[in-house]
This record gives sequence, structure tokens and C-alpha cells, in this order.
Amino acid sequence: MLYTGDIMILIFILYFLCALTFTLAKSTLAYAQPVFYVGIRMFIAGVGLISFYYCKNGLPHRIARKEWKLILQIMFFSIYCAYVLDLWSLQFLTSTESSLVFNLSPFIAALFSYIWFKETMTLKKWLGLMLGSFSLLPLIFLHQEAVLSFDAYRIIPLCALLISVTASAYGWILMRELIIDHDRSPILINGIAMLGGGIMALITSGLTERWTPSPVYEWPQFLLYTFLMIIVANVMFSNLYGYLLKSYTATFVSFAGFLCPIFTALLGSLFLNEPLNARFFFSLFGVFTGLILFYQEELRQGYSQNSLE
Repeated sequence: MLYTGDIMILIFILYFLCALTFTLAKSTLAYAQPVFYVGIRMFIAGVGLISFYYCKNGLPHRIARKEWKLILQIMFFSIYCAYVLDLWSLQFLTSTESSLVFNLSPFIAALFSYIWFKETMTLKKWLGLMLGSFSLLPLIFLHQEAVLSFDAYRIIPLCALLISVTASAYGWILMRELIIDHDRSPILINGIAMLGGGIMALITSGLTERWTPSPVYEWPQFLLYTFLMIIVANVMFSNLYGYLLKSYTATFVSFAGFLCPIFTALLGSLFLNEPLNARFFFSLFGVFTGLILFYQEELRQGYSQNSLE
């Protein structure tokens, strides 16, 4: 059994892994077309997760029609739409614009949680959420690229990224219902969704991207980074996220995503010689304080547990 302190450590590990995915994704995209990369990564990860589940548990018990409706929605929204639109839009946006849109994720998750699970947002939870959100602004606007531009060339990519963030948040709400109400394994759900989403992305790539002579420019480097990305993002991050949804609301786990840019800055300091200044520590303190406020209220309301079986 894991208790509160242990689970909080898992939250930090979750978004440390998330921070690593940004570096890996950027490295991989130098060697392949973006939609093809999403497709092949999700296809391989899906086959791997389903195989792992089968070897460990055997065939799953019958998946009901209602469950299939939820899984197919996760496949389309959380895997296909979220990842394809995310990688496409990032070709046209600055990191600041991307960060600001991604910071809307917990607010969107809160809206879906209210509609789906009737979860209420108290004043204390709004305070924690706003504190965490605004605490990131000094970190986001650290560089000169922070000047936002909303010209015609950026409106469509910004909208695509917003759809990506919304689709991802919606997918985690559906995932939580399958885990909590239907007692499904996140490994099985992720495996089926990634396999189907990967096939859709590969079809999209074949129709929209250049495959002459190949959608991959350097196969050895592409395969290496794709393998690392599958381990970090598809196996460790996605399944740990699903595991945490057993005890936390999707809003809280999404809110904890404010830790991701903190870890990204820390990794940049360690490996890219990017300096850490007072803005970093201000953001760190603000995000951590907001996280504690939000979590205390989740416990009081009974939406989150203080242990995982």
C-alpha cells in the first residue's frame, strides 16, 4: 500500500518523465515526418502494452459495448487528435505560446470533471489553481521569444494546440471512468487506444506527408529516439498517469502538470548550462504551494484518497 507521501513522490516522478519527453520528441522530429513519428510510436507502444498485459493476465474479461465506446473515444481524442495536432502546431509556435496553451489543461479538466463526475471546485481549489498558474508566468516569459503573436499564421496552429489540450484532458476523464467504474487496467486501455490511434496516424501520414523515398531521414537515430520515447512516454508516463487516477481526480493530476516546466528548466540547467535565477525559485515555490492547497481540499471533499492499494 502506498500512502500520501509516496504518492506525492510519484506525482513528481510523473512530471519529471513528462519533462524528459520534450527533449526526446524534439530530437526525434529531426529525423522523421511528425505524423509518421506519432503513428509508428503509438503502434509499437500499443502492441507492446497489449502483449505485456496478455503475458501477465491472459485474455481480459469481455469488454462491454459501453466500455468500447469510451475506449474508442480515448483512441480518437486522447491519442490521435491530441498527439497529431500537438506535433503539427509546434512547428509554427514559440515555446511560450505552447506553454500558455498547455497551462489551460487543468482548467479544462476541471470543467470536464464538473460535467462528468459532478466534482465541485471550491474557493480554496480555485486559489491553488490560480496560484500555480500565475506562478509560472515569470518562468515562461524569461526569454525574448515570449512576445506573443496572434497574426494569421499563428491563429490556426494556436487553435489546433488548444484542441489538442482539450482532447487530451477529455481522454483522461474517460480513462478515469474506465479505471474507477469499470475496474479496467490502464495498461490494457492504453495499449488498445495507442494501437488504434497509431494506425489512424499512419494512415493520415500516408495521405498528407511526403513518403518519397521515406518519411524517415535517418533510420538508426530515429529508431533509437523512438524506442526511448516509447519507454519514457508511452510505457512509464501514460501508465503511471492512469495508475494515479485511481486515487486522484483528473483535475489534480492535470494541475500537477505545472511541475513539468519546473523540471524542464532544471534539466536545462543540468544538461544545457542554462542558468537558474530567482524567477525559477519563485515559480517553484508558487506551484508547490498551489499544489498543496489544491490537494488538501481534494482530501477534505473526499475526491482523492490518501493511499493506493
